[in-house]
Amino acid sequence: MANLQDVKGQPPRWEDAHAIDPMQGVRSVRAGFVIGLLSLGICAPAFGQDGFSLSAEGGYVLGGAPQGYTLLPDSFPFVVDADSKAGASGVIGLQYNWNGQFLRFRTEHVDVDTGQFYNGFGSNQGEIGIRSTIIDVEYGRALNWGGTDAYWTAGLRHADMDFEVDVGAAGFGPIHEFSGTGLRLGLETVTPLQAPGWSFATTSGLSVLDGEVSTSARTDFWDCSQCPELSRTAIGVDAKLGLSYAQSDRLRWDFGYKAQYWRDVNVEYGAENGFGLNGGSSDLLTHGPYLGLTMTFN
Repeated sequence: MANLQDVKGQPPRWEDAHAIDPMQGVRSVRAGFVIGLLSLGICAPAFGQDGFSLSAEGGYVLGGAPQGYTLLPDSFPFVVDADSKAGASGVIGLQYNWNGQFLRFRTEHVDVDTGQFYNGFGSNQGEIGIRSTIIDVEYGRALNWGGTDAYWTAGLRHADMDFEVDVGAAGFGPIHEFSGTGLRLGLETVTPLQAPGWSFATTSGLSVLDGEVSTSARTDFWDCSQCPELSRTAIGVDAKLGLSYAQSDRLRWDFGYKAQYWRDVNVEYGAENGFGLNGGSSDLLTHGPYLGLTMTFN
């Protein structure tokens, strides 16, 4: 196995770290475990040779816990416990590696369909639909911690998130939308395991976005004349834990579990707010397994 410290200032090579034998061999789909959109995104770190990297990843988003949701105008507030169905996630992007550094563009999409509608009775509380798109432009630089390869990352992030619940029928009800832009800092690591080609990979990040939450009506029935745009500073935390398998120096598989938590990206759902007032704030948590593929070209 090659010594990762031999060449000062050069990035750790994936194939050296694992001694790989060269002969060793657009909408998300919600059916079990999804291999989705082309991505470079929050996959395992793309260590390896200089050049371009392209990855594919799909994820399964588990259903969410119930939360209060105000459905009708403030003169007739109905507060229901609305959870979310299972959905899917995918990422698309491109990365360029050189001399232990990289530039990366990625966009991630989370899609959870609106479930059963609210019909005014306790037997049918309604389910929240979620549409989330995140765009990142990042710079990363290599670190070396003994036997662990690592990158720190910094860049710009933009996020759009839509939340809706159907009332009485599909497509009938309010929609709350968050949009914000800010900074993301991250750390990505790969720790080689004893088995040839296998590694333990982690990704973590912290985002701070300046944005706002707006509310609109999906039908003429809803009166949004009093629906304000609320300023928000949203804080996001994302994390990934998984295994990576380097099939060759140009092909890698990744699988594991990931989660994203966002604070203050929606209104507070409560009887005192009503539909038109939309005060307060609430959070979003998405999590589930993922499977990815990374290809390097040079």
